[in-house]
Amino acid sequence: MRLNRKYSLLFLSGISAILSLIFEIIKPGHFISWSIMFSSVLILFSSLIPNKKSSAFLILLASVEFLLTISILLFSKISYSASYLIRPILQPHSTIFTKNKVARTVYSPLTGKSLNPNHPEHTINGWRIVPSKPNSYKYLINLYGGSSTYGTGVVASKSWANQLQIILNNNYPFQYGIRNLGIPGITTVEAIVFQSFYDFDPYSTLYPTCSIHYHGWNDLRNNFVPNLDNAYSQWHLLNNSHRGLLGSRYSSLIAFTSLLSSKLFTANQIPLDPLVVHKDSPQELDPRLIEIVKRNILTISYLSKRNGGKVMFVPQILNPYKLIGENRYGWLPNINDGNVMELIKELNNIIKNEVIANGDLYADSVRQEEFLNDDFVDNGHFSAKGAKKFANQVYKSIAKCS
Repeated sequence: MRLNRKYSLLFLSGISAILSLIFEIIKPGHFISWSIMFSSVLILFSSLIPNKKSSAFLILLASVEFLLTISILLFSKISYSASYLIRPILQPHSTIFTKNKVARTVYSPLTGKSLNPNHPEHTINGWRIVPSKPNSYKYLINLYGGSSTYGTGVVASKSWANQLQIILNNNYPFQYGIRNLGIPGITTVEAIVFQSFYDFDPYSTLYPTCSIHYHGWNDLRNNFVPNLDNAYSQWHLLNNSHRGLLGSRYSSLIAFTSLLSSKLFTANQIPLDPLVVHKDSPQELDPRLIEIVKRNILTISYLSKRNGGKVMFVPQILNPYKLIGENRYGWLPNINDGNVMELIKELNNIIKNEVIANGDLYADSVRQEEFLNDDFVDNGHFSAKGAKKFANQVYKSIAKCS
């Protein structure tokens, strides 16, 4: 009887190992293959241990690992919001099936941060997918921005990038294709890098007819940071790069335990760096920040026009129903929550004036006062409802940019 049990476990371990190999061949570097292999190893050890309780415990761990991995994979496909807290588990690993043996991180030495190309909602080049994008089109529209452009809080099909694509599909079939080049946390600094090197679409072999930029929230993060560098490189870039390193590339169980512990012990707060926090910082725009943003706007304008395209800037929209009081929720270390809306409005106006002075376009159709609390999932990321409303407002101005 014990021998039959041992052979059954060995057989199950072998099946899991083969399944892991199949996943690795189909999607090299994806977390699911190593996780299933981890389950296989646990089952293998369980077959070699004579103690029934220890063996049963290993089988339990293997089962939890397998079920957790499959659940994470399904959640990431069904609901971006549901999987938001466990997204760092979706990390790539090195693999014998790809030439690039070090493609294991979502952090780029060029910008400090890039998207994981193995995420189910990302392209193989590491940008977020636009599901409704037609297979062929005449004109390319690139979207640049941070997490609000990326679409944090909703699945890709509900992002404002995809909602805008749907509107264009309905009004101009097979004419326009949208690329979502938004990455959580990026500023006008990183947008300059992306526009410099990644504005060309290798699939359509097109340069953008229109480049749409949505900035403000992340640039405002650098308000009154000491010795503010032109590229925000001495704090924001480093801080943004090293966020979200919890988790594991090899085991969903280990990753989930690590992430759960971090949430419990940090109360889900964004840690503040004492080197940049000023309790009594002026609740106004930093003149140094204004200078940097203006210069970046001018650079973006030049880069957008170099291949004959146009550029349109969109005013930053945030959630005034959440940004109240004298506390600081963390992302903006030197600005009280209740002052954020006033300062982002001022920054929007500064960007608008600079854009118009450069002879570029500004999306006046986007109006802060038309957004309600249920248009957001938090302080400023759109819900599905808000994303659709935002896309419709952007569309009203897009004719100027096409």
